[in-house]
Amino acid sequence: LYFNLKDNSSIISAVMFRGAAYSLSFAPKDGMKVQVTGKLSVYGPQGKYQIIISKMSIAGEGDILRMIEERKRKLAAEGLFDQTKKKKLPVFPKTIGIVTSPTGAAFQDIQNRLRERFPVRVLLYPATVQGATAAAEVAAGIEYFNKMQNVDVIIVARGGGALEDLLPFPKKLLYVPPRPVKYH
Repeated sequence: LYFNLKDNSSIISAVMFRGAAYSLSFAPKDGMKVQVTGKLSVYGPQGKYQIIISKMSIAGEGDILRMIEERKRKLAAEGLFDQTKKKKLPVFPKTIGIVTSPTGAAFQDIQNRLRERFPVRVLLYPATVQGATAAAEVAAGIEYFNKMQNVDVIIVARGGGALEDLLPFPKKLLYVPPRPVKYH
């Protein structure tokens, strides 16, 4: 990706090479506020400074919320929130499948609440719930429980954290990287 970073009074050329660009959880757009990490270099043929970006995240909460709303509208247009596609939840499930980090607070909280209120069999599919591999791992967990048909309900859970940490989840549905990706 070749682009310029600007503020009110400055501009600098920027480049994000393929390896770093594939790890993005969003599609950069003109006018988006971003935070970048990288190193300064000089582009020899023109003698201009540029920043070689290794990491980029969305900086403005308004931009993040706008992107999430855009994703919701796209999913709704595809009919994914259609009530006729929803399955009825069992009133008293016998087995619950949980897709989450085995070491996170979310899993511990779910287990504690279930023990206190509704003892039930719990099966865990360990998955990373933030970062570049989160979406693929969570999708694999859901696919696993659906294929095995060994649970009545599936819970995908993660604890609190920054709003940016939630961005990987819908990315697989909405952002197609500029190369073929094989999902397992």
